Amino acid sequence: MTEGASTSEQLAAIRVQGSAAVRAGAGAGKTRVLSEHFLHLLRPGADGVPPVEQVSEILAITFTEKAASEMKTKIRELVAQELARSSAPERARWERARRELLGAQISTIHAFCHRVVRENPVEARVDPDPCDPYCAFRGVCRYQEPPLAEEEGEDG
Repeated sequence: MTEGASTSEQLAAIRVQGSAAVRAGAGAGKTRVLSEHFLHLLRPGADGVPPVEQVSEILAITFTEKAASEMKTKIRELVAQELARSSAPERARWERARRELLGAQISTIHAFCHRVVRENPVEARVDPDPCDPYCAFRGVCRYQEPPLAEEEGEDG
């Protein structure tokens, strides 16, 4: 589905300058609209300047892992389409965007909050040591300390 097949409300969300929040029922096209908005932010406007220069300046948040995964896939597809139809002067911009997608901030609200707290433990007043059994991330982190090898001759 392209921008041309969107409702007026969807087009408004896609083309809004700056942040957009989309709320709708299942199957209404939220992921597609947010993916299109992501690209809208990277496309040059009438003045030749995009609203956002780099992918790292965009934060895309959703509620489910499935929607986040679908959004990443859709954004990659849309960037590939832009790259395929771009002229030589625009090609470098879309090549850079494609590379930057590897580090794009597209995640669930939970993953985003986890990252913010993990990157700012002092400000969040949590223990930054992931090995600490009282760590705020215990049971949430994917980090696991490797088991200690028993030394020979040690009774334990």
